[in-house]
Amino acid sequence: DICIGGTLVASRDAATGKEEVERLLVRAHSMFTARLIQEHLNITLAPDESQFYDKLISNHLDEASILQHACKELTRVTRAASVIFWKFNKGFGFLFPKHSYFTKERSQKDSLEKNLVFLGKEKYLSSLIYKGLIKRIEAIVADDRLAESTQNTFRKLNYENTLLLPVRMQNDISGVFIINKTGENDPISLWEVYKAEEILKKTQTVLEDARTVKEANFKLKQLARIFELGSEIKLDVSLNE
Repeated sequence: DICIGGTLVASRDAATGKEEVERLLVRAHSMFTARLIQEHLNITLAPDESQFYDKLISNHLDEASILQHACKELTRVTRAASVIFWKFNKGFGFLFPKHSYFTKERSQKDSLEKNLVFLGKEKYLSSLIYKGLIKRIEAIVADDRLAESTQNTFRKLNYENTLLLPVRMQNDISGVFIINKTGENDPISLWEVYKAEEILKKTQTVLEDARTVKEANFKLKQLARIFELGSEIKLDVSLNE
């Protein structure tokens, strides 16, 4: 890595909406840095969100494959120990691990889906997810805003410093990505939050497009069947005549 300088921003006023302001500054700084590198240093950057998006589009992946790729990419850009997509079961009101990516092998990988989070008992977490709020929670297993059962579930998964990324599909909650860093002194940085947000946006766009195509194909099959039935009826009439 090459360090050529930095940016210092200061304010005399008390911080209001501090995290939102910091995230805005991170976005602005990342755009400036990328432009500077492109214009003056001629350095090849690591694969970015646009390449991830192009990969999802070009491979014509289904919903499950899209979510699995997103777990892996989120792990890469945040240097996390794990990313799990917790799918929302609307009928029973709970979250369960549907897709995941771990940087190290799990000894109890087959029992991953047995971990459930009931949102009816979990007011704080459910509020964040239903509102679609992206939230960093450090030392999550010690956070007393969470229900005891949820803390126990997250403790079994070695959750420490986390980032919640709710996934919405046509205004409905589909689930939530939970990014986890296990190091006590390894919080998720604002730069990593920004990168994760970009991956989330690309993932949601591709998921919505894939669902639209799936629904369109289903309607086309229905129409094709209707035309087939119509042809069979006409054929029967002509034969009887």
